[in-house]
Amino acid sequence: MKKQKIWILAFAVCGLTFIASCDKNDDGETPVATPSNLTASDITPTGAVLSWTSAEPAVEVKIGDATHPVTGAAYTASELTPNTAYTWQVRAKNGDRYSEWATSSFTTAETPALSVSETNIANVPANDGSHYSIVVTGNTAWVAEVDEASEHDWCTITGATGEGNGSFDINIAKNPAGARSVTVTVRATNVPDGTLDREIALAQVSVNDGETGVTIAGITWATRNVNGAGYFTNSPGEAGQYYQYGRNEAGVNAAYTPAAGAWSESATDPCPAGWRLPTEPEILTLTGDHNMIFSWRSSAAGGNYGVDGLWFGANAANATAANPQGCIFLPAAGYIDPSTGEMINQDSDGVWYGYYYAGTENTDLSGYGATAYLYLTFAGPLTKSGVSFPETATYFLICPPMSWFGMGDKYIASSLRCVKR
Repeated sequence: MKKQKIWILAFAVCGLTFIASCDKNDDGETPVATPSNLTASDITPTGAVLSWTSAEPAVEVKIGDATHPVTGAAYTASELTPNTAYTWQVRAKNGDRYSEWATSSFTTAETPALSVSETNIANVPANDGSHYSIVVTGNTAWVAEVDEASEHDWCTITGATGEGNGSFDINIAKNPAGARSVTVTVRATNVPDGTLDREIALAQVSVNDGETGVTIAGITWATRNVNGAGYFTNSPGEAGQYYQYGRNEAGVNAAYTPAAGAWSESATDPCPAGWRLPTEPEILTLTGDHNMIFSWRSSAAGGNYGVDGLWFGANAANATAANPQGCIFLPAAGYIDPSTGEMINQDSDGVWYGYYYAGTENTDLSGYGATAYLYLTFAGPLTKSGVSFPETATYFLICPPMSWFGMGDKYIASSLRCVKR
């Protein structure tokens, strides 16, 4: 419709002439004003609220090929396609006359998605300092919460909120009593109906975590080393923590002065409740008083725990992780030299070492303040002093009291294996 400008003489006063003008269509009508301030808000994957400013209450809104009559200054679009760009238009209406189209655009949101890297964490160890990093994948804001947090203060979360892809940590305190469990829920904060909530179930073992031990020569031995004071490792193949004689704090202290007397069943015995460090006679019983059949396994050999060490027991030669056959496995975990902090577990001849303190002093070396410990000096296949032994052979282990094994230096930090009280 063609518009023209029409000049109109309005009036004259005191010799002054006032002239006004207005725009007219070619039919003499004033044109309808085009809406402005087009805005798209509250955008979701399938809809949006479209609003504008118009002098006319009646308008038409066009989205794609569909035109919608509207009375007012807003229209809620629905049944749209997620993550799609839309161009929309609006024009005002006055009677049978219309304004020009005003045009704008928006893009619908992605369909919310949320997933987590773990949904079930079982057998959380009773030790201090268990941390689990959870990876979150998604395109929405989220928050991780401990269910009934006030009743589960032993489980906390670091980095509990995020947007899109991210991660957070679940922190588990040590367990002083029986087995316990908790659920951590990751919630999509923009999806209040809970359809995107993701749950992570955690179960922590008790302080004794079901360890029953294996009886050899009348002594019941734990199947795993000591980890933190009062707790076992998760697997028989783990070295656990290293302790200096007489301390219940793991690690080395170069200034530490070992105490005299028995360590077993003392206030500083690091074994879990119901267990204690073995005495020298008990270690000698395990080794058959200097000679005990055992079987060496290298980390590359099948049937063990992926580490070098020895199986002890009458059926050691056939024992495996899947079927221990009444035997125990001691990893050749070496020791820590407190003067240097160096881990020593293998020499230049390929001999692996394992040190296991007894909880009583070695009477044969009492003049040196020494203690008895299990001393493993084998690697398979072992070639030392011109003598070669195949991997599958069965050996005799020479154990203390002997003066050639370094006087049982109390200052070193070694692995620990417990016996039943």
